[in-house]
Amino acid sequence: MNVAKFTVEGMIGTPDPALKKQLEGMGVYNYTQPSDLRSFIEDNADADEFEVTFDSVGGDVVKGFEIYDLLKQIGKTKQVTTIAKRADSIASVGFLAGTIRKAVKGGSFLIHSAWLSPSDLDPEVRLNESTLEEIQRSNRNADSQILSVYAEIAGRDLVGQLSDLMKKETNLNSEELYKLNFATEVIEGEEQQARKAIAYNSMALDVILNQSTMADNAILDKLAKGMESLTARLRAMGGAKSMTISLADGAKLFIYSEDGEIEGKKAVLATAEGEPTEELAPAGDHALVDGRAITVNEEGIITAVSEAAPTDMEVMTKERDELAVKVAAMEADKEEGDKEIVALKAANVDLNTKVGAFATELEGIQAMVNEVAGDGKTRTHKNISTKPDAKAWGEMKPSERAYYNLTNQK
Repeated sequence: MNVAKFTVEGMIGTPDPALKKQLEGMGVYNYTQPSDLRSFIEDNADADEFEVTFDSVGGDVVKGFEIYDLLKQIGKTKQVTTIAKRADSIASVGFLAGTIRKAVKGGSFLIHSAWLSPSDLDPEVRLNESTLEEIQRSNRNADSQILSVYAEIAGRDLVGQLSDLMKKETNLNSEELYKLNFATEVIEGEEQQARKAIAYNSMALDVILNQSTMADNAILDKLAKGMESLTARLRAMGGAKSMTISLADGAKLFIYSEDGEIEGKKAVLATAEGEPTEELAPAGDHALVDGRAITVNEEGIITAVSEAAPTDMEVMTKERDELAVKVAAMEADKEEGDKEIVALKAANVDLNTKVGAFATELEGIQAMVNEVAGDGKTRTHKNISTKPDAKAWGEMKPSERAYYNLTNQK
């Protein structure tokens, strides 16, 4: 069997100069781009199977999801085996794209709410308040996307547990990976040394680097406190579809959703601006402003959604449409009935014609009978011989045969 092997190593993506310097100080000199994997797949199009080893500290979330999508795509037609030697941060998402997922004993698998520390930025970077808000919004959407991938593998009922593990920056061992279904098997391998994981959102970083307004001390304080809690996840490849819904009582819920649906998804209370908070949606039944109702369990998961009752206008509109269908059916039946009536009338005319012809023939027979009975003498029809042979008899009309019988009676 032809197995094509590829290694995602070092950092995923291309860092800016300041981050590159930090990475080199950590002993990270290699970088893997999605284009590297794409070229490898194209060059090995005839391979029966792909084996991708992750030995990466993470990196750019956007690029990490591109690698994830590439592996998911090739997995539709060929077996993809992924090996987690070091699959930290966004590299963990790429590992989960495998159809067969092998965790190395002693390996590293760090999951966390991705962050970008102020110390990771170039000291010359200028920031302002609107920049921070845009970064926060972008990162929250991205964070939802990573959690959705984890939950798709481990199960929707573990969303709350997975979210807590991310917040605590947890390094999962091989046994834990197997229990969560992240790994389908555990293999022997070399224990990995601890290294700082990397996770930054290049979309958010671009916002920072494009600013020219000098940040004042208050904004820098906000950065120091807020950047560590900012998540760095992707709104990539079509974007996360997280949303805000309004309850009938005026409260708002933020729904973490990757497909635009709300049932089975995690819900938290949202601010007036629609931003998610850390507080889970209250358990119980809630009415929405659009007339629907939802049920939320103790873990903040929406377990049921009931559709809104139709309005009077909707009911009347439905009844009107149903009546229109019935009228159309009746008109179609009438048209078909009219066609049948026309056909029956034509058949009746044809029958009347035949009846008329037969009546005329009967009148002829009656005239013959009257002729015989008038003087009591038997006369021979001019077209009939007195004693017809069998052939002549067969060629005679019914009226001629009747006349013959009458005139030859004794």
